Amino acid sequence: MATQFKLVGTHAVNILARLAARNAVKEQLRDQGVRVSLVPIRDISARTMFITGPAAATSTMSRRGDRSF
Repeated sequence: MATQFKLVGTHAVNILARLAARNAVKEQLRDQGVRVSLVPIRDISARTMFITGPAAATSTMSRRGDRSF
C-alpha cells in the first residue's frame, strides 16, 4: 500500500515541475514581447522539455504510448 502513495507523490512532483517549467517558458516569451496566445502549444511544450529534461518527457510519452518523439 505504501508504494502506491509513493507513486502518486512522484507523479504529482513531476506534474508540478512540468507546470512550473511551462509557466517559466510563457514568462520568457512575454518578456520577449511575444503574445503567448499566438504561440502554438507544441512550441511551448518543446521548450518546456528542454527545461525539465528530455528523459522525463520521453518516459512520460512512452507510458502514454506516444511514439512521435
